Amino acid sequence: MVIQRATTRDQQLQQINQRPETIAVDTTAAPWTDEHRAQEMQKLHLYKNLAMASRTGEFIVQTK
Repeated sequence: MVIQRATTRDQQLQQINQRPETIAVDTTAAPWTDEHRAQEMQKLHLYKNLAMASRTGEFIVQTK
């Protein structure tokens, strides 16, 4: 985006409302596409004694 001096109010508003150019494009892969990471994420997800799991064992027992 090139910043120029706006001469009229309409030009000023148009300039203010312009979106900036994209600086970078995200090229990172999703973490679950890597086999090792996917396995580790699944272990954490299912581990009932860990607060990071989707549900702790205690919570599951309480909701039965």
